[in-house]
Amino acid sequence: MFERCLQLTARIEGHGYQAVAGDFDGAGLTWGIIGFTLQHGEIQALVREAMLRDPDLVRSAFGASTDELVGRLTGDDWNQLKDWADSISVGPNGVGVAQPWRDGFRLLGASPLMKQLQRDRARRQYFDPSQATACALQLGGDLGAALAFDIHVQNGGVKAADRKAFDTRMAQASDRSPLARRVLLADLVAASANARWRADVAARKQAIATGLGEVHGMRLDLSAWGMDLVDPS
Repeated sequence: MFERCLQLTARIEGHGYQAVAGDFDGAGLTWGIIGFTLQHGEIQALVREAMLRDPDLVRSAFGASTDELVGRLTGDDWNQLKDWADSISVGPNGVGVAQPWRDGFRLLGASPLMKQLQRDRARRQYFDPSQATACALQLGGDLGAALAFDIHVQNGGVKAADRKAFDTRMAQASDRSPLARRVLLADLVAASANARWRADVAARKQAIATGLGEVHGMRLDLSAWGMDLVDPS
């Protein structure tokens, strides 16, 4: 199930293990299989772990810029980190990343070690807690697991206010099926998202909640990821 959830969310995110994006959304940099960010300390943690495991690997990826990278990512001043991210963000809305950083992250992300580190972090930090959410909210089988995972990745989990509203409305609902629960949760998560991204969040969450939909111009059928679109009885 982890593999299926990971590949679905990764397909929607569109980064793969290697691609890095600039500060287009205020998160500094975004990199890797589920869009790990500088803002939340995830890129720093991944690079630090790689340096501990195989420093030569990081140096082979970033070359003469390695010491600067490590120095930047060691600091804990978010304003300084964001200023650096802004300085290397290029193109429309700052979505691109200047060289040598773009190729450095690409090369590091392509390594077997970094792929495994990214997968381990995705499982530990996002999948495991998301499955507790899916169980607590009774979201159903495969689609429930996928929806909860995507919420933890894109939205940081279910906000307390959304959880309270979910419980209240479910207590009053005549339909408390897993599908009804997923659709309601998708609506609540989208409604509380930043207005700039609300339509995107709504389309994404509803597609996963129901198993079918269109996200970022692509038609999603979750059965293609081996997910059962029929909830267990």
